[in-house]
Amino acid sequence: MERKDNLKEYRQFFILSAFLAVFPLVFFPQNLGFELKPLLLFPLELVWYILIYFLLFPFLSFPMVALYSFFSLLLRVSIGIIFGVLISFMFSLNLLSSLKSGIATYLPASLFQMILLPLLFKFSFGDKIIRHEREKKLERSRPIPEVKEEVVPLHPKAEPKEGTLENALSYLKEYSGVEGAFLVDSEGLIIGQACEEDLDGEKVAPLALSLEDINSNLLKKLGESKIERIQLFTPKRWINLNRVLDFTLVTIASRNTDELLNIRIIKSAEMLKKFLKERYGKLLGSEEGRNVSDLRGA
Repeated sequence: MERKDNLKEYRQFFILSAFLAVFPLVFFPQNLGFELKPLLLFPLELVWYILIYFLLFPFLSFPMVALYSFFSLLLRVSIGIIFGVLISFMFSLNLLSSLKSGIATYLPASLFQMILLPLLFKFSFGDKIIRHEREKKLERSRPIPEVKEEVVPLHPKAEPKEGTLENALSYLKEYSGVEGAFLVDSEGLIIGQACEEDLDGEKVAPLALSLEDINSNLLKKLGESKIERIQLFTPKRWINLNRVLDFTLVTIASRNTDELLNIRIIKSAEMLKKFLKERYGKLLGSEEGRNVSDLRGA
């Protein structure tokens, strides 16, 4: 499923990059009053990428920002090469001079591409970068276990397998009739999932948030401020939303699934709550009211 999502994001970014190469043909060869020595373009362009990525991703370290900036510079040059080939073909120009224009000398196209490229990069990969950095911060926040000297018996008894996020969601997914189980944070980002290939988690997450927001606003009129569980039935599906600390456990199952699924949902929610409290208790805070929906700032 993750590989399928990656292909979708790369395909989207490729299409948007192609737009950057094609759109400047609309105003070529008008210079639009832009003048700059080509040798100054690349240093200024690199500085621009560093500044804009610091604004778009303030939680990234400088080495990562520099890496994304250098990658963007190379990508912009590649887009310029494609633009140069296009103007050579469409306007019957010399290929070498067209490539120079596409890469550096025709400033309207270069400026158009370098300004929009970081925005398209964030649009396509922003959520993935945020999730990756959040997972790294959570991992760094885990306490280092205290090492104790123990006498190991000759025949130690087998210990039960430690619960994990994946184990809890897989435990729920394995129940007959369940199509998918997702753990979603308050921003609509998927923290973990176990689902069938044809079930798109990126569509499930915002649906879950919308259902919670709408019902919360309606229940405020009755003096209720908290929703613990929502159930929906359609002709084909049975959808469950359960609050687990500051997250939402979303379960999508066939309408014909038996009622014993409720027991497994409760058990899975308990496993998730225990795992999150043990691993990230300091970040998640108390269940009674601490709001840490944005773990990036932790």
